[in-house]
Amino acid sequence: MLRRSARFLQSREERIAAIENNWKTNPRWNNCIRPYTAEQVVELQGSLAPEVTYAKQMSDKAFNMFTELRNKKSCEVTFGALDPVQVAQMAKYGKVVYVSGWQCSSTASTSNEPGPDLADYPMDTVPNKVEQLTKALRFHDRKQWQANGGKQGPIDFHTPIISDADTGHGGLTAVMRLTKMYIEAGAAGLHFEDQRPGSKKCGHMGGKVLVSIQEHIDRLIAVRLQSDILDAGTLIVGRTDSEAATLIDSNVDARDHPFIGGKTSNGEVLSLGKHVENLIGDNAEKLKIWNDKYYGLCNSDAKALAKDLVGDIGMWCWDEARSRDGFYSFQASTRASIARGQAFAPYADLLWMETAKPGVEQARAFAEGVKSMHPTKFLAYNLSPSFNWDTCGMTEDQIKSFCSDLGEMGFVFQFITLAGFHGSGMVADLLARDFMANKNMLAYVKQIQRVERDNDIEVLKHQTWSGSQLIDTQLSTIRGKSDDIGINASGNTEAQFK
Repeated sequence: MLRRSARFLQSREERIAAIENNWKTNPRWNNCIRPYTAEQVVELQGSLAPEVTYAKQMSDKAFNMFTELRNKKSCEVTFGALDPVQVAQMAKYGKVVYVSGWQCSSTASTSNEPGPDLADYPMDTVPNKVEQLTKALRFHDRKQWQANGGKQGPIDFHTPIISDADTGHGGLTAVMRLTKMYIEAGAAGLHFEDQRPGSKKCGHMGGKVLVSIQEHIDRLIAVRLQSDILDAGTLIVGRTDSEAATLIDSNVDARDHPFIGGKTSNGEVLSLGKHVENLIGDNAEKLKIWNDKYYGLCNSDAKALAKDLVGDIGMWCWDEARSRDGFYSFQASTRASIARGQAFAPYADLLWMETAKPGVEQARAFAEGVKSMHPTKFLAYNLSPSFNWDTCGMTEDQIKSFCSDLGEMGFVFQFITLAGFHGSGMVADLLARDFMANKNMLAYVKQIQRVERDNDIEVLKHQTWSGSQLIDTQLSTIRGKSDDIGINASGNTEAQFK
């Protein structure tokens, strides 16, 4: 008779009790809201309780790292890994890896056709990249472990991966399917943005359309539920594009009302708040009453308050400001991002406001706004190459200290989304323009091989880097001491680099 594992033999009641105890006692779930029960999770898991996965181990590792960084007012920085070569080199210097949907859209779509970041590539594109990078990291860990005689080496290749998940590629069932794909691929964390599927854009493109606050909260809940079903502990990054988006697809959520634009009698499109401010003018007392209350009111209540303060408010109509597709005008601002960050916080582990340019003061405003309600929440920041850092108004010293300055505010996770893409393109272009264009072999020797040697970069010995010794060990384990067909047998040209 086949023996069943202890996890299989756990009763339904035992599994429910274990989940409830974890949610109650584990600091991981402090200030986390779940609008469902442990019983509902177990009913969705199946008869066999989920095993501990690599993704689970990495998410726990990342959470502990971010907790330590928050307590020390520090940060971890990284960049978007383009391929297995980059991710293995990154592991030597950093503790977390980012995977960019933009990079995948332009270099790794499973449709094999590159394009801009519109999330119109097949939904398995980025999970496939995460799986590729995870397998590369685990392979190099095995290689190092074997080379060290079964002992830990100097590099920790078990580097948590936090990946771009766009808007979830559809409705709530698509969000759950996508989350499952990422967990199975080994991702420790995922970020989801509050844009509308179908009109999704890179955060630094125009034409962004937001969904309501509640719709994005529903997405975050769907991610959490799928993570709980698989017992993965996935870190959820709630991203908002409300600092620059110009449209929103509905006015169904009253929390969005203060930021929806309406057309006035002179043709301007303003939020009701700004329109009434203009009517109040220099009356400081009325301005204070209006600004103290406006951002907590739905549209009808705000209009009633405005009538009490100024009487007739004239024409202000949000339907008149709707776009060709029926979208409402959205008045983007840091304040809108703070409002969304505060709303998303109970359902996410990290919060990220996409910005049009870098700035310490804007980052501080967002951090203080979120932490006024959620003081322990982790924050994330995109150190985007879409910013022209040389024209952003900072000195070189300010740019140099930028990451550390943000770390003090709680931005524990910071990343250059597309550094892998830019670095790869730069190296390829510089080499091609001299070596290929001029048939100049010295270009490769000077630009690549000598630089690798001078900086002790191990890919100089690419056979060793690719795991030749690990595979030879596998062969000798099978064939005994016969090594005549081993990779490192006679004829191996890498001996030239000893």
